Amino acid sequence: MEELISVQRGNGELILIVDDEESMLFLAQEILEEQGYRVMVAKDGAEAVDLYQTHWQEIDLVILDLIMPVKDGGQAYLEMKDINPNIKAFFCSGYTFGKIITELLEHENLFAVQKPFQNEELLATVSKVLNSHSKQ
Repeated sequence: MEELISVQRGNGELILIVDDEESMLFLAQEILEEQGYRVMVAKDGAEAVDLYQTHWQEIDLVILDLIMPVKDGGQAYLEMKDINPNIKAFFCSGYTFGKIITELLEHENLFAVQKPFQNEELLATVSKVLNSHSKQ
């Protein structure tokens, strides 16, 4: 029997998607916008940190790829967390998570979605993280 996944429609929450693969950016953007979310995109971690620094009070959630040129997702997340200690984020990656990333996920209590993902899995993780209460 398949596990039922809870997917809630968005209420205009702003989500920053960070991925160096254009096809993944557009796919995730389309899925999220169809569910009522607003989306901002960045093609690498450095661009994401710049956008977050300017718009962090408006951004409700950040979805980060891990392996990217210029600045990886882990480093970008840590810099964003310096800007806003209550950041809500999760990782989405096609790579197997190594020891450093696994420790970051555990230490920060973060979720990760493996690419390629099912639409419902992405949306359920978005709902779960948006509805979670910050430890801060």
